[in-house]
Amino acid sequence: MFFSRKQEGFSFLGFVVVLALIAFLLMIAIPQYLEYRDRDQDNTGLLDDPVKISQAWDKEISNNNLYVVLSSTHF
Repeated sequence: MFFSRKQEGFSFLGFVVVLALIAFLLMIAIPQYLEYRDRDQDNTGLLDDPVKISQAWDKEISNNNLYVVLSSTHF
């Protein structure tokens, strides 16, 4: 055979590559999580006030043209 010695475990280079990949993923994930958390804290009080709910709904309707027209022929 080509290898006379028995290989066990991970090599140092493999370990460094895995650590680099984990660091890269964390470098992307942590700022995204912090942005998500900040957006959530900004919207926390929205559901506490019925006026804010109504204003948010009106804004959503006007931004997306979601007006519904009902007539007596649809019943």
